[in-house]
Amino acid sequence: VSTQSTWAEMELVGGSENVSFQKGDIVRVKRSVGKPKYDWGKITHASIGEVVRMNNKDIIVNFPEHPGWSGLAAEMELVETQQNGNNSTTNNKVVTPNTLTSPTKSSKKKNENIPTPKPERTTVTCPTSKNGNIVVGVPAEIIVTIGKDAPFHSEPLGLIVNGPLLPNPMEIVDNEDGTLSLFFTSRCVGHYEFEMNWGGVPLKDSPYQVDVVESIPSDASKVTIEPNPIAGGTIDKPVTFHIISPSSAGMGPALVSHLSGPVDPVKIECTPTSSGKYLVNVTYPKPGTYKLSVTWGGKDAPIPGSPFEIKID
Repeated sequence: VSTQSTWAEMELVGGSENVSFQKGDIVRVKRSVGKPKYDWGKITHASIGEVVRMNNKDIIVNFPEHPGWSGLAAEMELVETQQNGNNSTTNNKVVTPNTLTSPTKSSKKKNENIPTPKPERTTVTCPTSKNGNIVVGVPAEIIVTIGKDAPFHSEPLGLIVNGPLLPNPMEIVDNEDGTLSLFFTSRCVGHYEFEMNWGGVPLKDSPYQVDVVESIPSDASKVTIEPNPIAGGTIDKPVTFHIISPSSAGMGPALVSHLSGPVDPVKIECTPTSSGKYLVNVTYPKPGTYKLSVTWGGKDAPIPGSPFEIKID
């Protein structure tokens, strides 16, 4: 699969069992398929692969993460690539270029001298520099710092993305604070290069490397609670604290459970409130000292400090 192309997607129409593909076709498992007949192996719905051959109703596909994968042709859909595309939408085929530019600003006063950010002074913060790998299908952000000394810019930030499949959606936003944000959602695992330039001049250290994975392994050691220690409380009133999980901690999940105490709690609630943050409310019916377990990614993966002691008056 070329990594220097403009990508387009087109879903196959119809649900016939007599679906046929040609060698070299780019395909993926249909979203409507809950589990392929011959199982997933190492692929997911986001995986993109190349057809090796057809065998009656079966299909052999080389995926980057699972070469030689076997499945039913009827479970697959076509993903087409198109070179030298444009921004138009025709015949159910959406063509998106692998280039993107930021909006530019013009001077409010005629003939006003507009300062322009210098590429060599521009810094870029990629997801990989903060959180390790990023997960396919999860929105991510790259921050470009141009400096507050250049509040107006007439030259655009240019972007070229090279990788297995162009992220979509993808947008450059001026944050009005001396930074630009590139928001994107990856649709395929693999290695990507983000080439950035300012007015055609490459930024320092460009291209920037980004690795997209199917999932980040859960790491309970990176999860914390606030406040710590957990404040005590009174009977029949919720004891409240937050679980904080950075992106590098993986997908979890968070599990809060009662370990010991005079009686079982009346209620334990663990509710996600924002990305990586959970609100926990625990209500006890009798006074005493209780122990509460907080784990991340499994019952045998306690976060630092767990189990936590809570005193109820």
